[in-house]
Amino acid sequence: MGFALRAKGLETVIPVLTKVGNAGIQQLYQSFHKSRFNMLERQGHRLLQLGIILLLFVCFEGFFIPDLASPTLGLSVHKLSSLLSVLMLAMGLLWPRLKLRPAQSHWAFWLLVYSSLIIDFAYVLAAVWGAGNETIRIAGGPYHGTALQETIIRILSYSSAPTGIIAFVLILYGLRIKATEFLK
Repeated sequence: MGFALRAKGLETVIPVLTKVGNAGIQQLYQSFHKSRFNMLERQGHRLLQLGIILLLFVCFEGFFIPDLASPTLGLSVHKLSSLLSVLMLAMGLLWPRLKLRPAQSHWAFWLLVYSSLIIDFAYVLAAVWGAGNETIRIAGGPYHGTALQETIIRILSYSSAPTGIIAFVLILYGLRIKATEFLK
């Protein structure tokens, strides 16, 4: 014998014994929402940690800017990493407030992390190699690398845009409120 529980789009068949009753179903429903909230809390905490790690990276990377093959790109890495660290800190504080299903939260989290770290990595490679003026035109200046270096920088840079957009769309969707919540 089974019972279909529908919780915000989640359909699960749960065997229900007659002695469990409505109290057991309500407890199961609350435990599902508690575990979802714990996952959002954990992901938010990881984003806060990533923000602090990026701040530390900014602190140490600043010492090496003059020694890089492209100091202008090194300064761009410094500024970009600073921006990304603040973004990660803000997202970490915002994350537990999102109203996302576990799969949506998982995708939004990893796409955001990937998008942020891969663009930063592309800029770091460009600064170290003294390359990147095909993709990073303004900051790259006269620094041009080999065809392979330019291709790697281009692939990494261009892969960050769609993943970032999808992550931000999911985050915006997670910030939705119902009319009844707005009136409270």
